[in-house]
Amino acid sequence: MGVIKNKTTAFFVILAATGLTLAASGVPSPLFALYSHLYHLNTAMTSALHAVYSFGCIPTLLLFGTLSDRIGRKPTLLVSMALLIFACILFCLAQSFVCLLVARFLQGVCVGLITGSAMPALAELAPGGNVKRASFANAAVTTVGLALGSVTAGIIGQVTSYFFPPTIVVQTPFYFFSICFILMFFILFFSVPETVEDPRISLSNLVRIQKIYIPKRVRLPFLVAALGILVSWSCSGLFLGLSSLILKHQFHSENLVISGLSILAVQGLGGAIQTIASLRFSYLSITKVYRTGIGFLMIGISIAAIGLWLNKSVIFFGSAFMVGIGLGLELLAGTAIVQSPSPKKAMAAVMAGYFTVGYCAFSIPVFVQGFLIDFLGMAPIITAFAVMVCILGLFAIYQSHRLEKMAFFNQ
Repeated sequence: MGVIKNKTTAFFVILAATGLTLAASGVPSPLFALYSHLYHLNTAMTSALHAVYSFGCIPTLLLFGTLSDRIGRKPTLLVSMALLIFACILFCLAQSFVCLLVARFLQGVCVGLITGSAMPALAELAPGGNVKRASFANAAVTTVGLALGSVTAGIIGQVTSYFFPPTIVVQTPFYFFSICFILMFFILFFSVPETVEDPRISLSNLVRIQKIYIPKRVRLPFLVAALGILVSWSCSGLFLGLSSLILKHQFHSENLVISGLSILAVQGLGGAIQTIASLRFSYLSITKVYRTGIGFLMIGISIAAIGLWLNKSVIFFGSAFMVGIGLGLELLAGTAIVQSPSPKKAMAAVMAGYFTVGYCAFSIPVFVQGFLIDFLGMAPIITAFAVMVCILGLFAIYQSHRLEKMAFFNQ
């Protein structure tokens, strides 16, 4: 046929496409302070730019999460790439807050589409049929991709700021990623085979609501996992949504690279910890890994609050490393906790609920903090957030001890 569709090549191409998609979703984070200056946005409006991403992702997961099962993996992946190119162009052309919101919302839609199509495609194309390793690779690439997108945007933005005005600075990272997505579109088109038998593209096949259902025997594991992702993703959201504003208003610095590096510390270290821990995961207690991750998150976010009160940027951004370790450990263990007791028939419904909690945690707390910061200031609000994280973390640890009494966790 003139095109060699090798399964292993296709596996790594889809993995790269997933990482690139999440990288694009991390691009705006170090630029939020510049957007705030250019469009005269208060903290609440800027944090809304972060939060609207999840409001695009969650409905897409629930309405189109199984779309690739019906119309095929390849068409769904190609549509997500095309939409991401359009979102990048919107960011480049944006002249208003509304246009930025639309572009950010589209990014969330694309992440929802690629999450629903890439995960099963990777499982079907996994080298040697190793589905478990494919799952770990997808989780790691997702986390690291977001981090690399932020730090890449920070570096590109900082370099261009020496030569161009802010209006051009906020556009240049998206020009770069637009080119990447155009190339990825054609690579996907020519190198990825269709793995769904008899896919049918029709209007009746487009929307199918994914119901959230938690079987009785999964409810305690789901509670534990949901508490964990609530803690970890809300801490992650703080750094992605507010770090550039904290850097500018609290520490009086507009260095985009530092903001990107703080996100790299959280997300990149989180992905690295996931990868390392997954290699020995079968030898470790799931609940002990979970509690260790929660502990790191509570300590990390508390150190962040202390850094704000002392007005020490080194302490605040140093806390990102603690949060990153906690994020990696909790996400790895939390996902295993909710997946292991879930029946195959209910797996999609359970995981839909799990990630819905995660994306809500990623966006809503940041928006609330952004709204309150305008009235009460950075340090008091971040401290109140840290206290809530610690309370939820302690409750999560308590529930994980209850979980150990269940038969399938006494192994």
